[in-house]
Amino acid sequence: MLNTLKTPFYYFSNSNKHTNIWWVFLLVIVSFSVYMPCLDNEIVNWDDNVYITNNIIIHSLSQENIKILFSNSFEGHYHPITLFSFAIDYHFFKTEAWFYHFFNLLLHLLNTILVFFLVRKLFKSVEIAGITALLFGIHPMLVESVAWITARKDVLFAVFFLLSLNTYVIYIKKNNAKIYFLSFFLFLFSVLSKGQAISLSITLFVIDYLLGRNLLSKKVIIEKIPFIAISIIFGIITIYAQKETGYSGESNLVLPIHQRIAYACFGFCMYIYKLILPINLSAYYPYPLNATGSIPVYIYFFIISASVVLGILVYYFKRSKSITFGILFFIINIVLMLKLFPVANFIIADRYAYIPSIGLFIIIGIIVNKVLTSWIKWRKLLIVIIVIYGILLGFLSFNRVEIWQNSFTLLDDILSKYPHVVTALNSRGDARAESGDLQGALSDFSKAVEYDPMNNRGYRNRALVKYRLSDYNGSVTDYNTAIEINPYDAITFLNRGLSKEKLNDIDGALSDFNKSIEIDPEFAEAYNNRGSLKSRSGKLDAALLDYNKAIQIRPDFAKAYANRAKVKNKRGNFKEALTDVSNAIRLGFDHTELYFEKGYSLYNLRQFKNAIDAFNKAIMMKETFSKSYLYRGYAKNNIGDFSGAVSDLDIGLKSDPTNAIAYGIRGIAKIKSGKKESGCRDLHAAEKLGLLQARSEIERYCYQE
Repeated sequence: MLNTLKTPFYYFSNSNKHTNIWWVFLLVIVSFSVYMPCLDNEIVNWDDNVYITNNIIIHSLSQENIKILFSNSFEGHYHPITLFSFAIDYHFFKTEAWFYHFFNLLLHLLNTILVFFLVRKLFKSVEIAGITALLFGIHPMLVESVAWITARKDVLFAVFFLLSLNTYVIYIKKNNAKIYFLSFFLFLFSVLSKGQAISLSITLFVIDYLLGRNLLSKKVIIEKIPFIAISIIFGIITIYAQKETGYSGESNLVLPIHQRIAYACFGFCMYIYKLILPINLSAYYPYPLNATGSIPVYIYFFIISASVVLGILVYYFKRSKSITFGILFFIINIVLMLKLFPVANFIIADRYAYIPSIGLFIIIGIIVNKVLTSWIKWRKLLIVIIVIYGILLGFLSFNRVEIWQNSFTLLDDILSKYPHVVTALNSRGDARAESGDLQGALSDFSKAVEYDPMNNRGYRNRALVKYRLSDYNGSVTDYNTAIEINPYDAITFLNRGLSKEKLNDIDGALSDFNKSIEIDPEFAEAYNNRGSLKSRSGKLDAALLDYNKAIQIRPDFAKAYANRAKVKNKRGNFKEALTDVSNAIRLGFDHTELYFEKGYSLYNLRQFKNAIDAFNKAIMMKETFSKSYLYRGYAKNNIGDFSGAVSDLDIGLKSDPTNAIAYGIRGIAKIKSGKKESGCRDLHAAEKLGLLQARSEIERYCYQE
């Protein structure tokens, strides 16, 4: 009977000598098919902008930047290898989203294969390994770790984590010191990719337990010491990184210990629930709260539910090493992700389940394999149920991948489930503002500050939208509120200064720029804007000092080079101005006024043809830029293109009808192109407007007058 009723795993069983190849092929094809839509996904503003587009540290593979990557934390985390991988991506593909997604997917496929080989080594069962790896490859709760570019740290640390575990199992079997050290160094790479990997040091004890090693033997304990030491070191590094960036110890997260235990148990149970029944998944799960903002009573009942899981662990501890291993693997790798030590305003996160899920999938694999080989009477029905469940998981994952298509699909999904998530409202407001939907952005930011009146970011963002809508008074009002909430935010002072500048409150703007620099002495944008304000006030030397400082802080600050070029042109330092313009262009500052300044420098250096090329570029970018027409006309006059000069000056004078020099040069150009009468009228107009040199030209060309 057993031979006639073949399970779906029959053709991938140990009886086939090509088992591994067939399973790897199946896992890769199925998993890739589920995740294929992610290759069309965009870079979202749910931290992707922070890690990729706006992260200047990864925009160059310079020795200095690599040193920064490995010597500093970033956004509350220390994960230099992850950032280094982004730097490599950016070096070759800049912001082409498909490659970032493709690389994440490749890492996930590799992890799926590594899960298969790890479980097969541990349980010597291709069926259990195949079921576990297949669940890992297509489960909806793991989509976030793959489809979200920023979650690169999860799929990357998992590669080294799983390689280290696979290598460790080989070490146990072969007792080879080289293999042991390889496992250790792979672990080191894992924690350098994400701090969550520190749980591996304890996971090794669970592998020892499953393989029947004596956990109290001197050898077993000594060989774990290096792993535990690294875990402690990186645990401390993680704590300090979170404190430095304000990710730890926020006042609204500091809860009494009994509430933290209750929430931790709630999160623990939610991870299990969503791994079994992955519905209503979200990129953000806020803390469950009453209308008054207090903890709901029902949360405490999850302490009982978590205790039941621990009871199951105790029950199986001596009865089934396999089930015990699965439970312990899950608990050890999820416990640090629970909210006993809150570091953010969400209760659980799908990405945190990436490695822990393997433990539950192993249990499912064990149960399914046992049922299919034991319940012969119900086998066909069970096979149908299992296949339907697998198809459902794949379908849910396929759809979940498309939720990450762009910022709007993602944020709309979060807000459809949790409308009061202020972080999502702020991010959607940013996306709407960037797309030009300023009224939509204003609505989102207004809701954000309504739901959280102490939300500094909401006021700051709404102020920026009001600035773009030319509501400068409203902008200043919102910035005032943001500063009351957080008086140490350099960006808010900078932006309020810009609004005040628009209101011609020059002293107020200067005061805000000064305050911004006082808070952050290395804030290049603040120096640049203060320099522009000083330049506007005619304080050119002081402006140059600020631009110099901005460029010293950020040698790639293109706008500062462009602004400094403008001041140098005003001071008559045309060669130096041209150098700054060249640097600004090299760094990607493609702006109308930049090309005008380039043309202006070249014009004053009497390189008229090159100047005309620069003015052509400025006019191509902005046809209404009258100064470019005027100076192109001047340059054309100097190379003898008098009719071209007259045409350009005709356009320029429409926007600047009191420009005496333009009338004077147009007059000369007209006379030299045979239009003496009209040219003389222009010279007389220039004289009336105060151009003293016009008199000598009148005497020279307008004889009868």
